[in-house]
Amino acid sequence: MRDVSSNTSVTLKISRQDREKLKPNSLVQIGGITELNPYANGTIQIIVNVTRFEIVKDQFVTEQDLKRTEIRIAKSKKGFKNVDAVLEDKLFKDERPKVALIFASTSITMQDFNAGVNAAAVNIDFTELRQSFGNGNALASFLYSQDNSGFDVIALIRGGGSGIEALDDVQVLQTVASMKTPVICAIGHVGEELFMKS
Repeated sequence: MRDVSSNTSVTLKISRQDREKLKPNSLVQIGGITELNPYANGTIQIIVNVTRFEIVKDQFVTEQDLKRTEIRIAKSKKGFKNVDAVLEDKLFKDERPKVALIFASTSITMQDFNAGVNAAAVNIDFTELRQSFGNGNALASFLYSQDNSGFDVIALIRGGGSGIEALDDVQVLQTVASMKTPVICAIGHVGEELFMKS
């Protein structure tokens, strides 16, 4: 097992008989004995000798989940874009950053948000854009066009509730991962787990 962001890995040792019982994309709970192998360079290999396992759920990981994971890996290889650094760089050069605020077509912005934007507008040029977040293909196409519109930062803004799952559409995620413009998200309610926010 390998962590995508840090490249840290844990080796699982499981017998051939047990391995043949495992099905692809299943959620499995394992138990075993941990073994630590230190190396001369200061690293330690962690091995778990699996002594028992239980298939919790078959087909737990969908094809969409696998594609999303591939997108995350590709995105991590491209590197992280620091939005604060992008904005600060412009401001220190006495330039006005250009920020696109993309709202869902039917969203109503909150007073607190508007107050923050109005205060920041002294130094930043905000462009408010409206786009349906309910159709993944249309949103991906719209984001692609905005990526080539000269913005320094693009912000996706939407509250939670019905229809928010379209933001996790594979095409939308691929588009965001490939954009040269940094993208920040203010989407969903606190308890709503979206791949887009991770």
